Amino acid sequence: RLAEENEILNGSGSNGSLNGLLTNATAYTTQSPELTNKLDVISDMLEQVMLADFWPSAIVLNPADWQSIRTTKVGTADNRYSVGDPGQMGPPMLWNTPVILTNSIASGTALVGDMARSAVLFDRQDPTIEFARHDDVNFQKNLISIRVVERVAVVVVNSLGMVTGSI
Repeated sequence: RLAEENEILNGSGSNGSLNGLLTNATAYTTQSPELTNKLDVISDMLEQVMLADFWPSAIVLNPADWQSIRTTKVGTADNRYSVGDPGQMGPPMLWNTPVILTNSIASGTALVGDMARSAVLFDRQDPTIEFARHDDVNFQKNLISIRVVERVAVVVVNSLGMVTGSI
């Protein structure tokens, strides 16, 4: 499943690999050079998706970036965190948008998008595992061949609904 997740996000579309979401997403265009804070950049990415007439349904981040965001403090005097009280936190959210944490996205990169209207995942066949002793000389050498097959495809129907860039 981790290999599949990596392909869904990063697939190049060549040599039998999936055509990934990051490969097809629209590049983030910085609105202001003053946006250097990760939260500001993600907010700007959300706006870019909304200006393209989509509604962001997910933010995909590396866990290291999420840790950096959630430990950012508002100021030095009151010692408060910018995303809220650590004791009251629920599932990862920013601006009422769910944050999906995965190591399949590189640290320093974010993907924001209306996933339901921008891409479709076709999962034609769950993973199938087959064992065979009667392959070539397996029986003579007391070997077993193992074959694992899964059939999935990702189709990006509108790349304007997804924005990716550096945070």
